[in-house]
Amino acid sequence: MSPRLRRAAATATIPTAALVVALVALPGRTELALHVWLLVVLGIALIALVAGIGEDVPLRASGFANALVPPPAAPVRPPSLARVEREVSMGAETAFDTHYRLRPLFRGAGLPGKDFGLSASMAKPGCLRI
Repeated sequence: MSPRLRRAAATATIPTAALVVALVALPGRTELALHVWLLVVLGIALIALVAGIGEDVPLRASGFANALVPPPAAPVRPPSLARVEREVSMGAETAFDTHYRLRPLFRGAGLPGKDFGLSASMAKPGCLRI
């Protein structure tokens, strides 16, 4: 016997005791006492049945609840990353963009005071010697 069924049976003993008291106290109202007892006991059984079904069926979110949840936000790319990507793609196309756009960008990314071995004449824009 399951614990749920035991609890329902134990709960049904209270209206049964009340039925016995009503039959002894009011012998002429037997039919009414039985109807009230039956109503109460069937109510207890219905509550036990609904509780049992509720425990056995897994919970899941409804479609309405899912519609209320906002979609996850798309990751935002930093503007500086987009600018660097644009400059790298432009630098891959022509030497002009490589020289004027990427070299200052890479120079700024290095350690302060380091020019990556460029001579003083190459450090100025437009003075690249091949």
